[in-house]
Amino acid sequence: MTTLSHVSPTARVARGATYLFIQGFGTASIGLLYFAILARAFGSPSEQWQMGAYALLSFVLSFAQTFGTLSLQSAAVKYISQYLAEGKFEKAKAVAVRVLRVGVVASAVTFLALFVPAEWISVLMFGVQDHALMIRLVAACTIFVIFYVLAVGILQGLQRMRDAALIGLSYSLIHTCVGVFLLFLGWQLQAVVVGWLAGWAITSVAALVLVARHLGVTGKEHSMRPLMSFSLPLYFSAIVGFFIAWIDQLFLVSYMSLLLGTTEGQTILGIYYVAIRASAVPLLFSNALVIALFPSLSELYAQQGLSSLKDAFRVSSRYSVLIG
Repeated sequence: MTTLSHVSPTARVARGATYLFIQGFGTASIGLLYFAILARAFGSPSEQWQMGAYALLSFVLSFAQTFGTLSLQSAAVKYISQYLAEGKFEKAKAVAVRVLRVGVVASAVTFLALFVPAEWISVLMFGVQDHALMIRLVAACTIFVIFYVLAVGILQGLQRMRDAALIGLSYSLIHTCVGVFLLFLGWQLQAVVVGWLAGWAITSVAALVLVARHLGVTGKEHSMRPLMSFSLPLYFSAIVGFFIAWIDQLFLVSYMSLLLGTTEGQTILGIYYVAIRASAVPLLFSNALVIALFPSLSELYAQQGLSSLKDAFRVSSRYSVLIG
């Protein structure tokens, strides 16, 4: 049986944020190296379009991740940490069971939505049917992505930030190593997608094993209504944020493809996509702090009530000012 440790919430937040920051920094460093290798592999004028195609495939994967999880990972963080703080282990376990079973349905729907019309999606995105195989590989990735996100959310609810950080860093290492190896074998863009598949598959299974070990994945299900009541506003927010993050890139590739042709439009998108990814690096520490703070606030609320959040807000605000 897993219970929350006796470490103070402040110390737990600091420790968790440190783990997640190290993971984020490591992931960013590995990603920078990977982009440099991709830029070299796709550097010739005839191959530069593949960076843009990489961005479009990333869009499909992000789309499935945003819409397929229903933001239930946030509900898992909130309710699991709250129930464990109240000593209600079975209710915490019921949340995990419900979230993962919803993930089974969501991953199946997402997979079929991409796998069946793969030729049509390939024509819509790339102008040809030649990339239908890669769309189907991305469809397979979505199964593991959804389970990865939900399982890591459960681990964060358990406040096992070190495990979550190690899994995140492992994904970066696996998909980069597999992708680079296959690039040297001449697989080109398919190397990237197979690398994604290998990374998501291995780390999602690892995350599920940890959830089964520390909490359990079978048994009675939690009611869906409170989970959706909490996650639905966050779900709509995530959808809006997703389109805000991608609208400029979609407009760019659409406009440039009409103006200069599909291949040239994808080449320009690839250059812009690399710059966008690099601009996200300064957010690493603030994101790590927010992720580590969320379950601790739920724990404090469960144990000491609403008044206990005042000190937590004051401390977190000081950290936010220092980060800003």
